Amino acid sequence: MEKTAIGVDIGGTKVKLGVVSKTGKLINRSVIENTPRSPVECMKRIVSAVSSLLRTVDGRHKNISGIGIAVAGDIDCRNGVVRFSPNLGWRNVEIRRYFKGHFKTDVFVENDANAAAWGIYCVELKRKLKNVVCITLGTGVGGGLVIDGRLYRGSTG
Repeated sequence: MEKTAIGVDIGGTKVKLGVVSKTGKLINRSVIENTPRSPVECMKRIVSAVSSLLRTVDGRHKNISGIGIAVAGDIDCRNGVVRFSPNLGWRNVEIRRYFKGHFKTDVFVENDANAAAWGIYCVELKRKLKNVVCITLGTGVGGGLVIDGRLYRGSTG
């Protein structure tokens, strides 16, 4: 079986999850409600949902090349920490460490608007344009930029 990646978008009211092929093709997806709760409680529910989703594709979790997690707010993507997410009320949540402990694979944490901009640039536009502006609308409003083929993160990450 080919390698797959997991995408998780943690929003203020729901969490969207997907399994994608190495070409970016969506293989399966699910959505769970995200009612206000502690970060650990929320992450436990997401781990359970990811595990359920993976069972429909690969019951052993051996073919995961990585997990990408998108969260609105100030994200330390180098260390996989949610510094502050106003939509969730989270501060200094070590999300990468938590998920890496459960899935034993690479885990990438990114601001949700940046993740959307990069996904559109790579998958939808197939890197044909050098510059992309992406505006996200959900529980909040966000924006992501790709400039000269590189994700622009600004001064905070």
